[in-house]
Amino acid sequence: MHGTSIELPLPPGPYAWPIIGNILQTRKNVYVHLAELAQVHGPLMSLRSGQRTLIIGSSSAVASEILKTHDDVLSGREVSRFQGKEPSVINMNLVFSSECDDGWRVIRNLYRSELFSGKALESSAKMRENKVEEMVKYLGSKEGEDVIIKDVLFVTAMNILSNTVFSTDLVDFEGNGIGACIMDTVKQLNILAAKPKLSDIYPKLGRWDLQGWYKEVMHIIQDEFGSVWKDILEMKRNGSNISSNLKDFADSLIEKGTTNLQINLIMQELFSAGTETTSLSIEWFIAELMKNQEVMHKAKDEVMKQIEGSVVKESDLVRLPFLEACFKETLRLHPPGPLRQLKDF
Repeated sequence: MHGTSIELPLPPGPYAWPIIGNILQTRKNVYVHLAELAQVHGPLMSLRSGQRTLIIGSSSAVASEILKTHDDVLSGREVSRFQGKEPSVINMNLVFSSECDDGWRVIRNLYRSELFSGKALESSAKMRENKVEEMVKYLGSKEGEDVIIKDVLFVTAMNILSNTVFSTDLVDFEGNGIGACIMDTVKQLNILAAKPKLSDIYPKLGRWDLQGWYKEVMHIIQDEFGSVWKDILEMKRNGSNISSNLKDFADSLIEKGTTNLQINLIMQELFSAGTETTSLSIEWFIAELMKNQEVMHKAKDEVMKQIEGSVVKESDLVRLPFLEACFKETLRLHPPGPLRQLKDF
């Protein structure tokens, strides 16, 4: 989805009403309605959202053009702007970045080298396997009891991430720990992120926070999120180690002179993107397997034939192509983030 304010020849699209544009045609489950409109107007179409013109790509060929061929031009995203608001959160993490400037590149390179490089992933593989094993043992201890599987998955995803970032667990499976509030906080942020904002539709309103969105987001990021790891960051800045690990992602951020506000913003996007989406996707994966017993038995047989012993390790996953295909089909049926919004030219 791409917003542009330049007068250029536009792809075909439905009639746009004055002032409101096509807002009424992109209501709840917007990606479903966009897919329906694409059947009429083609894989590349234009819509109006208030004062903004949107270019919608909805086929694999168009997605490839946008996300691969022209990714260097279209890799930014439109972000909510509130003029005169301090401190500004714009360009302090990847989610709130409106352009691929030097600050964006610094953060991206930190992610790439400290979190997602082959070396970083390999060095933390044992930790991730241990956290998954802890989850399996916990579920085993609850045999015969009702368990909210999404919450258990959320805790596992959060502790995998928190050990990578802070070298410590934030919460246990019973909901105790310094990060006990994060699940509700992440949900609040995701609800706010999906909330329609007048300033996105009518940019001239950007100087006023008429809906209180900015105030609420900053309260969550600074007061609720920030309070969780405030003491951890203080200890790290004072040179105290909270674990035997030599260095984690928070240490790298502090070494780069990153402020607590920016660290809070970076943690916000990491924990928002890496916890609830993960737990929701795996919950759907389990639900789809339970609904399709034949598929579940085939996946189970593959695991039993390919895995030696009782524990599946990350290195074993390459030998489980059917299980991987099942998960990919789950993502197709239940995409955690079906839309990607791109910036103005």
